Amino acid sequence: MNRRGWAAALISRAAAFAAVVVLIGALPWLSGNSPEYTVLRARYADRPATPEVLAQIRTELGLDGGPVAVFADWASGVLTGDFGTSWISGRPVLPGVLDALGVSLTLMGAALAVALVVAALACVPTVVNGLAERPSRGAGAAAAALTALPEFLLAAVLLVVVAVWWGWLPPYGWAGPEHVVLPALAWACRRAG
Repeated sequence: MNRRGWAAALISRAAAFAAVVVLIGALPWLSGNSPEYTVLRARYADRPATPEVLAQIRTELGLDGGPVAVFADWASGVLTGDFGTSWISGRPVLPGVLDALGVSLTLMGAALAVALVVAALACVPTVVNGLAERPSRGAGAAAAALTALPEFLLAAVLLVVVAVWWGWLPPYGWAGPEHVVLPALAWACRRAG
């Protein structure tokens, strides 16, 4: 790919990322509910939704300017390294994002490792037959089944069988390496088949 192609790809990806960020930022207004009402229900479920309470939350969060002003304020903070605070918990957003990124990267790495192992094991019979100059029938029905199953179905089957019926792995949570196995298998098996 030449420089013009790289530049076009980079610009299109940056534009897509910016569009996703803007869309996510506008979701509180696009949902049809006022953001202050949503925050009220999430923070203070026992308080009534009176106009005074909603106005107080709107002022506290700086929602009076509308979505464009809120987004511009947030974007200017991002440029200085401040990713804002959660409307619900009141805590900084960046540590939670970094924690989630760490989990995602761990799962991606584990899934890649499992996919490489499963793909290598699926290819061994074909390679052995090829070296022995025997005709090979391909990876077979197991590989076709792994490729055809959607991840959510494979994940549900793995969860029920491995975690619930057999009790070998935890069915939920994120506390140690044993929590990586089921999601990594669900992602990897379909890609390796």
